[in-house]
Amino acid sequence: MRAEVAELRQRPVLVAVVLAMLVNAATFGVFTFLAAIGADAGIDAAWIPLLLAVFGVGAFLGVAATGRWGARWARTWIVVGAAATTVVWVVFGLAVASVPAVFLGALIGGLLSFAVGSALIARIVGEAEGAPVLGGAYATAALNLGAVGGPVLAGIGYSGVGTPGVLFVAAGITAVSVVLTPLLRR
Repeated sequence: MRAEVAELRQRPVLVAVVLAMLVNAATFGVFTFLAAIGADAGIDAAWIPLLLAVFGVGAFLGVAATGRWGARWARTWIVVGAAATTVVWVVFGLAVASVPAVFLGALIGGLLSFAVGSALIARIVGEAEGAPVLGGAYATAALNLGAVGGPVLAGIGYSGVGTPGVLFVAAGITAVSVVLTPLLRR
């Protein structure tokens, strides 16, 4: 157990854990408020489940893409994906009043968020190869911390300026991850 904990204290593992936490915070901050975003854009309540499903389809496509291509370009996948996710959250925030933009933002945001998140899980487990039991646990803990903290921060954005605030908070969180990506080991 001590050897595994020592492995998990290594900088490459910790960087990947922090990035996973940040990306998941942004993802679940947006997802938590997606129904409110849709409603504020004018989507009828009967169509909100479709909006949530569109996000889910994007998430599925992101995970599938990472499984197919993410390992080949692992670091680049994370670096470019985090930057692209930041841009998508900003554009989504600026176009949040448009119904088509909300559906498109949900699809692309789900795709990019889960593509990057999946790659980061693989990165954590790969960097922590000397911690076969706790490496996966650290990846899960990072995602769960993000899933708790993100909606709290998004809620602050929502209470401040409404639904655009949710997306701008998500963009800010992923922008921090972009700043930290140079710390990833090549």
